[in-house]
Amino acid sequence: MKRSGPMGGGVRMHRENALPTMRLPPLSALRVFHEVGKCTSMRRAAAELNVTHTAVVRHMRELESWFGTKLVETTPGGTVLNAQGRRLHDLTQQGFELIAQATAEIRPPGQSSELRIWAAPGFATFWILPRLSQLQREMPRVAISLLPTEQTPSFGKGEADVEVRYGPRADENLISIEIVRPRVQVLASANWIAAHPEVQTAADLAKVPLVHERLHDDWRFWFEQAGVPVGTLSGPRVGVLPAVLEAVRRDQGPGLFPEPFIDEHILRGNLRPAVPEAPRLRPYVMVVHRDRIDDPAIRAFQRWLKSTLQDF
Repeated sequence: MKRSGPMGGGVRMHRENALPTMRLPPLSALRVFHEVGKCTSMRRAAAELNVTHTAVVRHMRELESWFGTKLVETTPGGTVLNAQGRRLHDLTQQGFELIAQATAEIRPPGQSSELRIWAAPGFATFWILPRLSQLQREMPRVAISLLPTEQTPSFGKGEADVEVRYGPRADENLISIEIVRPRVQVLASANWIAAHPEVQTAADLAKVPLVHERLHDDWRFWFEQAGVPVGTLSGPRVGVLPAVLEAVRRDQGPGLFPEPFIDEHILRGNLRPAVPEAPRLRPYVMVVHRDRIDDPAIRAFQRWLKSTLQDF
């Protein structure tokens, strides 16, 4: 800043305590670079961040142009960081960790964090929801957000903190932790059982219409685990497990139900086991990004799941 002196000359005034302006690279490009370094693949980084491959390439070129040097190399095994890239990645890792630490320290002690749970509709409806108050007591300072859905969340986009699903996810950036591999019973209404006295075993079930979930072929796997070869299976596909329950209650046929979900609230609908076989099928797993595996809220949720399902 200039101020005119008494003789009309220019006198430059300096602020003694002024801090130098920090020259930072484009932060959005730095975030993309950090993910590329973790994934060792631009395409996997794009999927994790829920952006296009073209956008990742553009950000990487922007960052290399800003630094005036190459940061990655393309090899037959994927995209790898060179020496300069590894140095920058180590520093960005430290920086992001410091930001996370500062966030935790600045948040007031009484303020709740949030745990966003995406869960398979059957698991959410029949296991978590009836015990939601118990879960909240176990995690009193955490706001529980539960979304029953068949959709798969993007952890890179931050859509969920944890997912509970039927069967693991094949993604090297995610960890699938088995929670329970339950036996699966066949339930039918008392009216349906009375109208089908010929159904006594799993082999008999293969000859009658069955109620299926829309997006799963669990009946075929159930018969396989029960040792019964089957061909074409008939019966309606009605959506998710709560819809299967409603169809079974309305005498539409037998449905498959994991044993943990079979409690008095289901059986009071006049449902009964249709056959004695109850094989174990695929496990329910808790999925979390490997960078979040030690998050206290996620660990607490995992312990709660394990403790409440330990009898199955």
